[in-house]
Amino acid sequence: MGARPAKRRTVRREVVLDHRYLKVALATERDAAGHEHTYIHGTGPHIAFVVPLWPDGTVTLNRQRRYGLRAASIETPGGHVDEGETPIAAAKRELREETGLRARRITPLFSCLSSIKIQQPLHAFLAEGLTEGRTSLDDDEEITTFRVPLDEAVRRGLAGWIQHAPSLLALLAAKDLVAARRVSS
Repeated sequence: MGARPAKRRTVRREVVLDHRYLKVALATERDAAGHEHTYIHGTGPHIAFVVPLWPDGTVTLNRQRRYGLRAASIETPGGHVDEGETPIAAAKRELREETGLRARRITPLFSCLSSIKIQQPLHAFLAEGLTEGRTSLDDDEEITTFRVPLDEAVRRGLAGWIQHAPSLLALLAAKDLVAARRVSS
């Protein structure tokens, strides 16, 4: 066991960004010796991601224009969890909106924080029993979909093809679940 951290007290806190998708504050603490330390802390709404897996072992991915990259990003379907909505309901909604797909089965894969400084909860799901339908994109979304074998998506993703960490993590978790199912059957 490590030593207990010295007591600190917050002496200042300033919200520097208050947006519907991200709130960021600077907080300054004073330690027992009187030294001040400033930290950044952000929070955002929950985000749900879904890996649509077909019986042939392929997954549907999005090629989506992202402002921050000034280019397209390869990602799993996903988006913000609306107020009053559960992460699983958001996963189903985002799957339908972005790809036109509906799933008979949704299996939770994991939940985690995007980072410690920016605490935005992420939830990933595996979607199976897929049926096709129409997309319903938001006005600012530029998305095309395509299918690729799950193993190839993971292999290429780890080689840099996928820059979106939550999507890569979701694909790795889906591959692990599929492999575990093979072993147990």
